[in-house]
Formats: sequence, structure tokens, C-alpha cells
Amino acid sequence: MLCGVTDNEFTIFKYPDGYYISATFLDFENPVDTVNVYRNKFTNITPTFVNSDSSAVFVSAATYSEALTNAGGNVYLFESRQKPFSMHVTDMQYFIGIHREKNHTTDMDILDSFYSKLLVNFTKFGSPSPNWEKYDPSKMNFMAMEIDTEQGIEPKMENGFHEELVNFWLINMMQIDRNIIEMKLNGEYNSFDGRAQLTTKHIGVPTSLPIIYAPAVSDPENLELISVLNQWWFYVSILLLFVIVSVLFIVCKKAVNVKRQPLLV
Repeated sequence: MLCGVTDNEFTIFKYPDGYYISATFLDFENPVDTVNVYRNKFTNITPTFVNSDSSAVFVSAATYSEALTNAGGNVYLFESRQKPFSMHVTDMQYFIGIHREKNHTTDMDILDSFYSKLLVNFTKFGSPSPNWEKYDPSKMNFMAMEIDTEQGIEPKMENGFHEELVNFWLINMMQIDRNIIEMKLNGEYNSFDGRAQLTTKHIGVPTSLPIIYAPAVSDPENLELISVLNQWWFYVSILLLFVIVSVLFIVCKKAVNVKRQPLLV
């Protein structure tokens, strides 16, 4: 399985009034209450504690990768970090090869080539690159996707995929969910968002750390990226990519199984 995220996902989006995301991705008993405790007390308490929407993407990617690996499958996890800004689904343009940025760079073209080759390799050989390690839950290893020729940055393997955030949700937030269950049984929990009842002393997370605010949605650079998501051609391109990959997969299955050298070196 190829599994990927972007480094910012939904971090630039602010929650509108009355918007509540349910933590169904972790099967909480009290999904809305639990997530609102996180939103009110822990979001941005450190740079790694991103909002709950982004947390859902990162934690899901880690848990799915671990589950499939433990079941005997091969997982290749990656994170897109290409400048100027990578957010939810913006990496699809590298799979498709169609760009509409005002500030397009040659580094983006290089990354286009890398994405196309990794797709072909994964479809034909089951591995995107000889230098791409299979996911190991003990290392939480992943490929960091970024090209910056001036700084000498290229795609590379890293360990600890959002490790602090993932562990916090799987351990601390699970405990908060259990705390809410107990408090409700004892008649001590009446608030929808849990602001009054649950304090950070329950799980020992410091509150004196500086708050790191996400960039505002009004940032012109971010608005440019968001506008791409509103274009009809973007979603048509995604559909075409799916069709092309499906055809490639069918053709390769029917082809003679001849060993070849991978395209990436």
C-alpha cells in the first residue's frame, strides 16, 4: 500500500461556530466531547499538536500503516512537504502532472518526475524505489517528499512519523475518553465541550508552553492553493489519474512476469 499525507493538511482552516468533528477515526465512546476537549485545551499547545482534523489524517495514516504491516502487507508511507505550502490533497498535482500555481518552480517539475516514476515502479514491482524502506511500526519511517535544489534537499527517509501527536491520541486522548465515561456515570459531566470538568492535570500535559498559531486563511499564498481545490478540472484530473492507474495495473497483471531493474536509482 502507498499511503501519503501532506505536512500541513487542514492546519490553516479555522473551526466555524457550531462545527464539531467526531473522533470516529479512533472509535471513541464520546467522540464529540473528546475532540472538543482536545480543541479547547491542546490544539497548538506545541507545534506538533495540530488541530483535530489534521490529527485525524496523521493518526489514521499511522494506524492503518501499522495494521496492514502487522497483517503481513507492505506499506510505503510518505509526506509531501513541497514549498511554498503543502496542504490536504495539494500533492495530487504531482501525481497528475498538471499545475496552476502562479509561482511554479523547476523543483516542482523534478518532483513531478519522481511521483510518476514511483507510481510506475509500485505498480510493476510492488516497491516505489529501491531506496524506499517498507514501513516499520517500531521506527514509524516514511519518505519526506521535498525538492529544493538550492538547499540540496531531495526526497529522503525519516523516522518518527508525527510520533508525539500519534502517541498523544492513542494514549492520552483515549484516557480522556475513559475519564468522560466515568464522569458521566457519576453524574459529574454536563458540559458538551468538557471545558469545566477536565483539566490538564488528568494527563500531565503542561500548559505553560507558547501557543503556536496556524497561518490565517487570508494569507494570499494559502488562498491560491485553496482556490485550486475549487476548480472542476482538478477533480476531473484526479478521476483520470485513477483510471490510468487502474489500466496500468490490469495491463501489468496480464504481462509476462519478467524481472527488470527499477527505474529509480
